[in-house]
Amino acid sequence: MNIKHLIKRALNGENLEPEERIELENFDPDALLNELGNARSQLESLENEKLSHSERLQKELDALKQEHSKLNTVHQELQRQYRIEKISEEIGCTDAGYFDFLARKNGIDLEDNEAVMEFASNLAKSSPGCFQARITPGSSAVLPENHRGEAAECAGITASDRISRIMDSLNSANAEEL
Repeated sequence: MNIKHLIKRALNGENLEPEERIELENFDPDALLNELGNARSQLESLENEKLSHSERLQKELDALKQEHSKLNTVHQELQRQYRIEKISEEIGCTDAGYFDFLARKNGIDLEDNEAVMEFASNLAKSSPGCFQARITPGSSAVLPENHRGEAAECAGITASDRISRIMDSLNSANAEEL
């Protein structure tokens, strides 16, 4: 009997004859797979017996070349994954998979640091949620780098004066609690 046909009938809710039920219950797909594997290995050994020594070596060489190609592909993918994770860590990207997806989509060469950094800055602007928040201390007013110290000096406050004031405030708050 055709097992595929019996399974189809059972899935459709049709009633099966007792002999069909027994055959379906005794069906062992693992045994069939083992039998198929044994038959393939026997066939391969028979084919190898017919081959000359050089033909057998050539066949083994071809199999090794195929395996080498697969391993090389896996190796390259692992290297790319490592590079993506390293770049993501450097630029503060929290979703390395998304970064890799977009880098592949846009054809970014990961070995070209300038292109990677430009791509990362564009990605940070378009998808800021994929990056760690960059919080800098101080006021939200942005002063040019060379004028930041001048603002504090204009107010007559040096860094040590400011810290001293804060420490005095904390000490007086602690003294009041006691």
